[in-house]
Amino acid sequence: MISTDEFAGIFDIPKDDILKTFEKEALIKMPGGRRGIPPQLLRAYLGEKGVDYSFRVIAYINLKGGTGKTTSTISTAARAAQYGFKTCVLDMDSQANATLAFDRMPDDDDPIFSDIWQNPAEMVTGSLRRIDDHLSILPSSLENSLLDINLINPGSQKNAVRGGRLPAVSGHCRYIDHLCGRHSRHSGLQRSFFHKGA
Repeated sequence: MISTDEFAGIFDIPKDDILKTFEKEALIKMPGGRRGIPPQLLRAYLGEKGVDYSFRVIAYINLKGGTGKTTSTISTAARAAQYGFKTCVLDMDSQANATLAFDRMPDDDDPIFSDIWQNPAEMVTGSLRRIDDHLSILPSSLENSLLDINLINPGSQKNAVRGGRLPAVSGHCRYIDHLCGRHSRHSGLQRSFFHKGA
């Protein structure tokens, strides 16, 4: 949650003006005597000021491990949620580090991306794990490595993108932002998926 002090510093607004803008009762008490602005109030305020809350796709893609894809995904997702964006992280990495960081590991029989990518209409909504009101994740596990096997040849990759399977996952999440950290031989496919949904 963004504190009134942080908000005042970011937007160069006197703190007293912020307290006049938001009802004191609507602000959340935070440690150190600070007050936090709930994401829905911040969204309403910033929306009135012209901030665009339309659908966006942000993808962190790199074949090399250790480049900060997961860290960037988690940081961006958490910050977007604080600003009132309804954010969904699609963790497509079989190492599942984003899933672990949010402590939302799927049970053995829960569907993950490699299960739902062919039929998102029936499976996406029930697969998402809520982190808070503005942040959810489609968790990953080691089984997501099966996606590489399913998409090993270029024909399968083209059919997945052209057939609308991967973009359909994005459409059925019903969230504003999708963020993903992924490294794979098929990063070109992932890039197509995320850009097509933008």
